[in-house]
Amino acid sequence: MQRNKIQNKVIAFKVALDFDKKLEKFSEKETISKSAFIRRAILAEFSRATDKKSSKVNSNWIRLSA
Repeated sequence: MQRNKIQNKVIAFKVALDFDKKLEKFSEKETISKSAFIRRAILAEFSRATDKKSSKVNSNWIRLSA
């Protein structure tokens, strides 16, 4: 059985300094990196969106992250 080769892509975005501090605080509390914390949040959002059985993306979430 062959395993699928995983390919990674770097995604970067700007955040306010206070947001970065909060992200640092919570990621340290979970003893994971900030990147891992963000991945968890994105996976949770994907799961929530899938549970809604809707292909609509929350446009407010996209606007806030731009």
